[in-house]
Amino acid sequence: DGCGLNAVDCLIDENATFSYRCPANTLSTILLNPRIVGTTTVVYRPLVVGGAPGPSDVVNTSLFATGTYRADSFLCAAGIHGGQISNYLGGCATIQFLASAPPHTGFLASNQNGISSVAFDSSFPIAFRFLLDNGIRNCWDLRWTILAINVILSFFFVLLFGGDFGARLTFWVLSVLGFWHIALVSNKRSDVPPISDLVGVFFPYMFLLETFWTFAFSKFLPSYDSMPLERALWNLSGFWVGTMYDAVFSSIPIDRLTADSLTTRPGTLVAVIVIALVVLLLALIQLHTAWRSGFLLQHLIFYGSIGVSIAVLTSATKLQLHVHHFAVGAALVPMAGFATQLSTILGWVALGIASDGVARWGFDSLLQTTDELRRDGALGSGTPQFVVNATFFANGTAVSTEPPVVGGVRLDGFRNVSIGWADGAVSRKSAGYSGFSLLVDDVVKLRGNLTSYTFFLAPLQAYGYDWYLDSVPHYFRVAYLTADNSSHGDYTDSATLTAGGNKWIPGDNG
Repeated sequence: DGCGLNAVDCLIDENATFSYRCPANTLSTILLNPRIVGTTTVVYRPLVVGGAPGPSDVVNTSLFATGTYRADSFLCAAGIHGGQISNYLGGCATIQFLASAPPHTGFLASNQNGISSVAFDSSFPIAFRFLLDNGIRNCWDLRWTILAINVILSFFFVLLFGGDFGARLTFWVLSVLGFWHIALVSNKRSDVPPISDLVGVFFPYMFLLETFWTFAFSKFLPSYDSMPLERALWNLSGFWVGTMYDAVFSSIPIDRLTADSLTTRPGTLVAVIVIALVVLLLALIQLHTAWRSGFLLQHLIFYGSIGVSIAVLTSATKLQLHVHHFAVGAALVPMAGFATQLSTILGWVALGIASDGVARWGFDSLLQTTDELRRDGALGSGTPQFVVNATFFANGTAVSTEPPVVGGVRLDGFRNVSIGWADGAVSRKSAGYSGFSLLVDDVVKLRGNLTSYTFFLAPLQAYGYDWYLDSVPHYFRVAYLTADNSSHGDYTDSATLTAGGNKWIPGDNG
């Protein structure tokens, strides 16, 4: 929808080039809600369409590095798929856009460099290939180099400063270092980090750090006064594991820990169960330590009051619980308030998780509305229903017709096709919609009050905005649209007009 009708807002001059840079670990950027490509549903992986040379590609192997990609592919993931970028080190790539008229067809799937791309056998107005030599050198992500430097410097720092003053100094220096390492190096909000936004959350976070010190770190850090080597090893191992949360825990299939996510994403339920068992084991060990130390009742009251408060708020407000990882880290810190090695590692890992959450996402509410959690997912709205035109289709088979005449000219080789859908006025208007939005081959082709769309099936050389290649299948999806064209309801599943226009295959819900 962001490219407008016929994708005119996104069309780019033929042979135009574009160079870009990708950070390391870009494969952690995936689709978290389903995206339909033709009739294929893609979710929980990067969106890469095409990439393998197809029958219609004539690839100059001295100029181009790969086959052809659909332009809505994730650029960094496509760069990894095409061998231009490293997921571990990042890198730079240059793409060259292909002609938009006629559009490119036959985006073939392939499994390359750990990424399985998606096939699309119809046409798409914008496509690109990777240039073999982009002329860009020394474009690696420096996060691992900076991490190594910070680890070495922090090791010597912690080694040198002991005593009560050294313990407090160690806590604050490492906490501040960890926050800005995340914000500026390891898990940036954007390529150019928004310093003003980061400062806006940093100072409130300082108050949270003070509570961390009071509840946990003041209990175990001073205990390493006479053991400088142990102090450095035990504190820094937990600190850097937590600080590098994005890299260490990125393979765990958990995004937003909500009730729906447990059943929709493969592996999430198992991951949650395993994590819950680990946390339960840690809790039992720490509660036993609390019992031996005489603090069991305080911990039970603390965590019990948090649980009761959340239960009351969710039932009273009808909001959904959204467990952000900064909240997970903050909740684990009080469990680490004992002078043990396990508490040391647990405390620093928990602080790192909390720091990563705040530096990357800020302080987000634990209770959110369904709309806030949905992001770009399905609304659950009703959908129109396609009505196959009986003049051109009988029992799913196209009826031969005379070539159309446009402007007194007989268009030999063309066939006129009209696709319609039911008005659904009662349900449409009651839901606040007034019109329709039509996708053809994943591109918006119509917005308005019309209940049909007429187009030509045409030869390749005669392609236009309402002329579709006869030699490939075409995919249709329709949704309700608001009066100001600003938003739409859910689209139907893809209905397919087979190659040659010989058969109409309806989608599952329309």
